[in-house]
Amino acid sequence: MLQLVTARSYGSGRANCLSRVVTAKRLGELELSPEIDLGRHHAKAVTSIDLENSSGRYLLSGGVDGTILIYDTRHQLDGSYVECPVVARARFGGNQVQRNPFHFSDSQQSKHSVSAVSWYPHDTGIFISSSTDETLRIWDTNSMIAVEEFELNDIIYHHSMPTSTSHFLVAAGDKTGVVTLCDIKSGSSIHVLRHHKQSIFALSWSPVSDFMLASGSRDNTVLLWDIRKVGEPLLCLDQYNGAAVSSNSNILTAHNGAVNGLCFTSEGRWLLSYGTDHRVRLWDALTGRNMLINYGRVSNWCANHCQLAVTTCGHTPRGGGYLFIPSNQNIVVLDLMNGRKLGELEGHFGSVSCCTLHPYEQLLFSGGSDCKLLAWSPKKPVVKELTRAGRSNRQHYSVPTNAHRDAWSDDET
Repeated sequence: MLQLVTARSYGSGRANCLSRVVTAKRLGELELSPEIDLGRHHAKAVTSIDLENSSGRYLLSGGVDGTILIYDTRHQLDGSYVECPVVARARFGGNQVQRNPFHFSDSQQSKHSVSAVSWYPHDTGIFISSSTDETLRIWDTNSMIAVEEFELNDIIYHHSMPTSTSHFLVAAGDKTGVVTLCDIKSGSSIHVLRHHKQSIFALSWSPVSDFMLASGSRDNTVLLWDIRKVGEPLLCLDQYNGAAVSSNSNILTAHNGAVNGLCFTSEGRWLLSYGTDHRVRLWDALTGRNMLINYGRVSNWCANHCQLAVTTCGHTPRGGGYLFIPSNQNIVVLDLMNGRKLGELEGHFGSVSCCTLHPYEQLLFSGGSDCKLLAWSPKKPVVKELTRAGRSNRQHYSVPTNAHRDAWSDDET
């Protein structure tokens, strides 16, 4: 580390080399944050979370109880430890929008689970939610009112909002295996992508290609779409890379189980998939090739969508990034490029279903079936103040040897 600091001071080191090493070191030392407490405000399991990219301050969460909450993660008083407050709640009841925290169906007035929540990438004044009541809603953050609603034909399991500014399309995957593209600017949802045979559990937009979309389904497949082309998908990912297998089926599969987790890396080069076959796979997003990296068995018992987090900002000791995957009650930390398991984050008392990374700091947030949101931060180093002699500046007190003796005298005089 000292060599990197010296090289940077002389301008002889590689660009960003020091920052990447420091970032990697801090990501490798994550633990439960002693300063950020998000409390327990959901009555049932947390299904989805998202942290806005502009400042990384406001955390959005949705739950099985239909609750949508917004947390202020930087609410502190004089730098002391306090619980992060819920600054906003949202509710939709019948045909009239109300300021309360639940999704309701129009007919039965019963609560429905929030499938996914996400911030609009370029404006914290808007966020999107999808629910098992077959609706996708666009919300005004300031008034907590649903300003637009898209009614689809079946239960929505996941939606994804692109970081692109060239279009305003939100992709929503439903129980019938159809991806519906909802235009939040015009209010239309006439463009659909049909190829999956069963429910769609995961969607992810490429961060570099404005029109590339990845979808994962219960039919074990992962498809890459160019939304400008109507009809067949661009690529159907094959876990065997075209090698002959003893099977009578001609369908190319990415996993031997349902695919409920998808995530592109920030530069868009790699796509990660997570399946109920308890396997994680890394794909070349340009060619669709399976990179055949062995991540080992990572237990996946999630019934619906499972939210992953990945970063390539820092280099691990033997690879090129960190991968955070919910697995049972823990979050498994893996090396992105060689599959090595780096550790597990333990803190939840129920199954973890979602996690997300802070866009600028080394912070991780997670939610699960224990109805709690947890924050993970790097371990703080212990700083010792030294004197000139090299000894600790802490004062040492010696206990007298006769301190335990009775001070009273037997002599009454």
